[in-house]
Amino acid sequence: MELTSFFTLRLFLLTFARCAGTVWFAPVFGGVEISRLNKLTCALLLSFLVFPSVAAGSDPSVSRAFVFNAGNCVLLALSLSFELLLGAGTGLFLKIFFQGVYLAGETISRIGGVSVAESFDPSLGGETTAPASFLFWAMLATFVACGGFEAFLDGFLHYFSVVAPGAGLSPSELVVNLTGALSSAFVLGLRLSAPVIIATALVYLCVGMSGRLFSQLNLYAISFNVNAILTLVLLFLCIGVFCQVFQSELASVVEKFFGARVA
Repeated sequence: MELTSFFTLRLFLLTFARCAGTVWFAPVFGGVEISRLNKLTCALLLSFLVFPSVAAGSDPSVSRAFVFNAGNCVLLALSLSFELLLGAGTGLFLKIFFQGVYLAGETISRIGGVSVAESFDPSLGGETTAPASFLFWAMLATFVACGGFEAFLDGFLHYFSVVAPGAGLSPSELVVNLTGALSSAFVLGLRLSAPVIIATALVYLCVGMSGRLFSQLNLYAISFNVNAILTLVLLFLCIGVFCQVFQSELASVVEKFFGARVA
């Protein structure tokens, strides 16, 4: 009974380490505006949420073979470090994906000529534009409303069966997963900013052709105002399309990273 208790404690510590790494680097929860106590509390709650399933899927023979000694304590410390790194990779995966939304917002701001007014964003540690902040919070609301949080938890829980606590994962596989998340972030940013890029390109094409006919008018100054208005109009008209694109990309990237099909 004592060996089983030691094994259960070890399994919970490994689960907590992976959850702590995920919460520490995840978007919103991992921001500098969130205190360390709140992060630890969220990690502890997430650990209690997933631990029953992890314990039910563990091998009972391992608990009988587990012995609490100095050698196993060293292995436990190494396993905790690895689980923390694996959890950090999981949190970075989601954070990198949401950076694609910021990329789309910054691209829309620069191309549309509405990047003059910038504000400080504590989660990024730098200045950002209003369209980027609006797009991020709109996609975050979509993430919660469309079941993205449940999909992430489903994939996160499935990941414990793919890579059991303390089992080990090659660094190359983790790098491949993060690289896939980075490519998905670029694809998401390009798809979200595509309507503004195309509309702005057409405006500049029309201005260039009109400049040949009406050279006495300052059409380029007029085009800046037209681009700004057109950018804001497209941003609000296409918000529904943006949400659908985000939802489809999210389901694809979660399936690729965790190896689990989610709804």
